[in-house]
Amino acid sequence: MDYADMLAALQRGWGTAVASLAAGRLQLSKTAEPVLSGLYHGNAMKMFDVVASLQDFPQQQVVKGQVGTVVEELDNDHVLVEFADVNGVAYAIATIPMDQLMKLKHAPA
Repeated sequence: MDYADMLAALQRGWGTAVASLAAGRLQLSKTAEPVLSGLYHGNAMKMFDVVASLQDFPQQQVVKGQVGTVVEELDNDHVLVEFADVNGVAYAIATIPMDQLMKLKHAPA
């Protein structure tokens, strides 16, 4: 994915760009970095945001794509996320870097 493709993806929505970053397909150039600099920090995650992991965290028993809920904002870069099963029973509570999470949305923008 080159810079023009990335900009087109960003115009369609953040999802494609985030997915490309997570999969390692997107190599950011110095020109592209400012475009994405506010991706997470400009829209900091807050308590009760529903998120999905963008990578595996084996020590916490969390795999890429699992859905959790932010239960605490720890600092500018990390949040505490609770991962629960379909019955609401928590199986992992983990400190996760915000750049390794995607905020999920349930309503149109």
